[in-house]
Parts: sequence; C-alpha cells; structure tokens
Amino acid sequence: MDKTALYALKASIKHWRENLAAAKAGAWEKVVIHGDACALCLIYAQQHECGECPVAKSDIGRSGCRRTPWIEVMQSLRNHPADFGGAEQTTIYWIEEELKFLLSLLPKGESEELGAAERAALKEAIRIEEEARYG
Repeated sequence: MDKTALYALKASIKHWRENLAAAKAGAWEKVVIHGDACALCLIYAQQHECGECPVAKSDIGRSGCRRTPWIEVMQSLRNHPADFGGAEQTTIYWIEEELKFLLSLLPKGESEELGAAERAALKEAIRIEEEARYG
C-alpha cells in the first residue's frame, strides 16, 4: 500500500469513528456515508473506477464498497431515515462492522492515527486528484 492509500485509509477510519460516535449519540444527521465524505473515494473513485483503492483491492471489496459492510449501513439508513423504530442498533452494528473492516486493511503494526504531515500530504493528493478530474 502506498503512502497516499495509507493516509486515505487512516482518514476513512477516523471518519467512520466519527460516524459511530454520532450514531451512538443519536445524531443521525451527522452520519455521512457518501463518497464525498470518504478520503479513499476522493482519491480513487474516478468515474466509478476504484481499482487501486485498498477497499477494492481487498478480498471482500472486489466491487468497490458494494461487498463491504458499507452497503448494509447505506441500506439501513435508506430504509429507516428519520424514525428508526428500533433499527438504530442494527445500523450501529453495521457502522461498527465497517470500521472493523477498514481497520483490518491497515498494514500490520501500523497505527490508525493520522499525523499532521500525513494530513497535509493527503489534502494535497486530494487537491491534485480533484484538479485532474475537474480542471
């Protein structure tokens, strides 16, 4: 895994930790799962081609995120938008599973923490990718 992929993975893990905290607090409006909120998608989702993304390269993610717990989170949120009626715990479960999945992609011994220099490098990589994509 190259440095950009590693930094994007760490940023995605941080984002899913934030999603989990928001869900557990009942702040469902703060649970954001679309590609614009995912550092991995911002780097790799070029016209829906995710080939070099660590998720797509994983055994489970051969179809991008569609074979990961992310799809269950998306379906749960879509099926129970405002009034969950008891489905909150199911959604929280799938958010936890997505977080576990992303953590499993970290290289052995690698910290999930994203340092300031790593954040700056990732921000620049996203800027370059968006400039190439959108001009």
